[in-house]
Amino acid sequence: IGYFDKDDYFTYDKVNFGAAGDSGQIKIRFSKGNWPGRLQVRLGGQYGQVIGEFHPWFTGGWGSHVEAYFKIDDSIEGLHQVTFKGLDSAGILGLDWWELAPPVDPATHSLYERKEAGDVLAHYRVVVSGTNVGYFDRNDFMIYDNIWFGEAGDVTKIRVRYGKGNNGGRVQAKLDGRYGPVLGTFYPSNTGGWGNYVEATFEIDSSVSGLHRLCFLGLDKNGLMSF
Repeated sequence: IGYFDKDDYFTYDKVNFGAAGDSGQIKIRFSKGNWPGRLQVRLGGQYGQVIGEFHPWFTGGWGSHVEAYFKIDDSIEGLHQVTFKGLDSAGILGLDWWELAPPVDPATHSLYERKEAGDVLAHYRVVVSGTNVGYFDRNDFMIYDNIWFGEAGDVTKIRVRYGKGNNGGRVQAKLDGRYGPVLGTFYPSNTGGWGNYVEATFEIDSSVSGLHRLCFLGLDKNGLMSF
């Protein structure tokens, strides 16, 4: 399916969710040649109950497909119509296929796992060099995959190691993608130079749980930090 834009939708009939708890994710194979847009999954028609939301990222082009998972309400059971609805912009994604998948198994993930800055799922304009990210400016961003928040209240802060040779700017931590909800804001201080790294923490919304993607978005000025 292509040419999927804001307010467009398509509906599938007789989707079998099984018993409650059997289906907790959707696995999707998609492509994307731009950045903005969200996909909502609704039960029934376009005005039905929202059971999940996906923030697709630039995959390298409309002909470059990747696979991803996103969370849905795991209490749904039985046969239902399922509608995919586009939000925010034109060019939401190109859809190859999708399927229901079991919920995330917590035993396969660890709390407080350290991520190298260079271990990005996707990024916009920054320069990734080995384990580091530099040239991080206003409106640039990086997205990281498979961030396990555990249960609500388990994660209250993010720790970063960074360098900064100027003053000012903000970095927002956003859930699931560039256009996701804001979890918290980091105000990097001048560390005495771009290669002079220090550690710092900042608070985030502690109500988040489960498996997510995490986006760092630069705001206010250029030269935010060397990550």
